[in-house]
Amino acid sequence: MATVWSVLLFLDGAIYDLICFLYDIFDYLSKLNIFKEADYQGIVNRVYIILGLIMLFVLAYSLLRAVINPDEFSKGETSFPNLIKNVVVSLVIIVILPTVFTVVFNIQNSILNNDVIPKLILDEYDLNEENGNGGRLIAFYTFEAFLFPDVDYCDSLGFEDLTLCRMSAGELKGNDGWFGQWGDHITKTDDGVLNQERSFTWYSNYSELVRDGKLKYYFPISTAAGIFILWVMANFCFDMAIRVIKLAFYQIIAPIPVVCRILPGGKMKDVFSNWVRQVISIFAEVFIRIGAMTIGVYLINIIVEMFTGAKGRYLPNISSLNWAQRPIAMALLIMGTVIFIKQVPKILGDLLKLDTGGMKLGLMDKLAMGGGLLAGAAVGGGVSMLAKNAVAAGRNFHATKGKGFWARTGALAGGITSTAAGALSGTLRSGWGAKNAKSFKDMKGAAGKGVADATKARKTRAAYKASHSSVTVAGRSFDVGKIPLVGGMIGSSVGHAQDAWHGAKGWLGIDNMQSLIDDNKLIDDISSKRKSVKSAAEDLLIGESNKAGTNKDFGITSTFSNTSNLGMQYQVFNTSALRDLRQKMELAKQVGSAKDNFGVDVSAAEWENLYGQYLKEFSEGVQNRALMGSDDWNNSLIVSDSDRADLSDVRIAAKNLRDSLKANLGAKYIAESGFNASMLDDKKALDVSMTEMKKLGDNLKITKTDNSMKINELMKKQQDSNK
Repeated sequence: MATVWSVLLFLDGAIYDLICFLYDIFDYLSKLNIFKEADYQGIVNRVYIILGLIMLFVLAYSLLRAVINPDEFSKGETSFPNLIKNVVVSLVIIVILPTVFTVVFNIQNSILNNDVIPKLILDEYDLNEENGNGGRLIAFYTFEAFLFPDVDYCDSLGFEDLTLCRMSAGELKGNDGWFGQWGDHITKTDDGVLNQERSFTWYSNYSELVRDGKLKYYFPISTAAGIFILWVMANFCFDMAIRVIKLAFYQIIAPIPVVCRILPGGKMKDVFSNWVRQVISIFAEVFIRIGAMTIGVYLINIIVEMFTGAKGRYLPNISSLNWAQRPIAMALLIMGTVIFIKQVPKILGDLLKLDTGGMKLGLMDKLAMGGGLLAGAAVGGGVSMLAKNAVAAGRNFHATKGKGFWARTGALAGGITSTAAGALSGTLRSGWGAKNAKSFKDMKGAAGKGVADATKARKTRAAYKASHSSVTVAGRSFDVGKIPLVGGMIGSSVGHAQDAWHGAKGWLGIDNMQSLIDDNKLIDDISSKRKSVKSAAEDLLIGESNKAGTNKDFGITSTFSNTSNLGMQYQVFNTSALRDLRQKMELAKQVGSAKDNFGVDVSAAEWENLYGQYLKEFSEGVQNRALMGSDDWNNSLIVSDSDRADLSDVRIAAKNLRDSLKANLGAKYIAESGFNASMLDDKKALDVSMTEMKKLGDNLKITKTDNSMKINELMKKQQDSNK
């Protein structure tokens, strides 16, 4: 068992070593300044020339305004004295800017080099001590929160404080090893880790203490926390890299906002104040991130101390949780703290009115913006298609065994060409599909779709090639498939040329009329299927309502929308109510009126309107039942066997309509109605009142009208041509 604990501690140690590794990168990037003072001064000197030209223009403009309006020359923000003052102030700012940046960078680096923020928060370490860097402090205190002396063991030794127990308990030594080199007390390893003399993996040497119950080791919570902090640190490294470039950019453009202070008008002065605010925000980003990490570690230590009683303190009512519930509660609090780390920068940014650069944990967003996910999908798709096509090429080459030299040579050449083309196709398709990828799941999906599309294209090319092994030219047929090496290429090329000619003729309107006629036939077919669903529903309702004594609702729970005094008497949809409405309508037509349920005479016209509205809404409810998704339709708790039998004809009509829409999804009038493949999936429900269904009816009518007009125009052109 000690071996298992040793492996787990070693893996955790490697993770926490990586935290320190990334923090060093983060620390380097946070202190990096691309521009030296001499470089920046060179930019400033060049800007002086531009500034002088602007000054001449502004002075000339001010003098012209003084001639036109002398009052403005002596008063207001645009007066000549204010203009001179702004020029002088701007010149001073430009001169001292390089020094200001140098001083600010020195202050920043002094704070970072001395780890002021971690040591202020983690107060166990004095500011003058050199106990590791901030990243090592963060990693150490987090790891220490999950590997500490057992409370009962420390009690048996007379220690109430776990920290004192860790330092003083003489039995907290590592496993025996060669020459006794691994038998150090745990505090020696603690000091070595903090001073960067030892790796976190050294804690694997204390697996026997974990096995014997002398050390408490919270695995896998320790691993999850380490991975999450590693994830945060990776994001912070990205943020720091972006910060370096942003800071360099703001240094380059610094003279521009300074010059804007001189230009007349108050709005241009806002440019300089906005620039100052952005620069302050950029410098603050590094401190905010380090502070967020350190606060998180501090809170984790407090949580562990309160759960374990490390300093004689326990959380209120902690005894109400049993031994299994305590680690879960502690894990949730620690994970909540780590999640809180990512929210601290935004909270402080909003509080201090600083732009902290978004401060997201979106490593996927950063990879997506940098093209990392697109590149990953492209490489994955290309490699997959390379392998697939290579296997297919090998199979085809093997199949030509014994068929002669030219057959084998052709198969080999075709296989090489197909493999290379397939790899390129998979790369391009997968990369294009991942252009909007936001996660590894999206990248994987894009790569898979790219491979599937490339495979489908390969099969399509093979089928096209096989179907064009014989070509017809000037009425004569030639079997080009038998020509060695290039036969398939010739057949495909001729076929594509013929297809292109037919397409060109259609575009020119030479034989475009038939496509319009076929399109109208398709429109009529879809319209007919829409009507069939409605007719089947109404036939079912009328047929069932004619059966005396029957009362069916087909599982419809919606109510009648008519809220008049008469309509309120028929709120529920069922065949009994429909039968009663029809009987009263027919009676009213014969004698002029019929009494409602309260004995009030109602005219034939009112009964007829009410019956038509009720039948329409009842029919729509039945159609919607038939348009249900396949899972719900087959669920006996949603649709009874009796209702499925009654609705069978409506269901068939609904399926015919769905299949027709799905098969012709590329048609303009269907796509413009808002339908897509996902919506028309058999598992998805449709509704006759949905916007897409209503638009479909209008689009079918409009398109058929337009097609008919074009057909008439083409017929007229043809008649004129014949004349």
